[in-house]
Amino acid sequence: MAGVVRGETLRLTASNGNEPGSRGGSEPVFAMATLYDAHGNPIAQSVEVEIPAGEFRSIEFDRDNLHLAGEPGTGRVQVRALVRYRSFSIVDRTQLSPPSSEIIDKEHRDDDRHRQLLQCR
Repeated sequence: MAGVVRGETLRLTASNGNEPGSRGGSEPVFAMATLYDAHGNPIAQSVEVEIPAGEFRSIEFDRDNLHLAGEPGTGRVQVRALVRYRSFSIVDRTQLSPPSSEIIDKEHRDDDRHRQLLQCR
């Protein structure tokens, strides 16, 4: 679970740790993320992204695009993310790492010194 306020973005990063060219691991996997509110209701879903072997991809959810009022005064929304993986071939699923997440203050998005990180595993 993570709390996101207006002006922040929740970034989920999924990886395909399979080695390129390895038996059963050279194919890409596909990931799609769904956000759920504190009551377990789906509130947002990403497009499906392709992750080649040995690479990672990030999926972002902008709090300002979530059509929920949030907590009075702050607009804070408590969310839970679920990332689903799929593939078309035999893939070593032990190499698919759990996604990590970070919350980014959009005002300082490109300034690493001010980036607010929340690492979840």
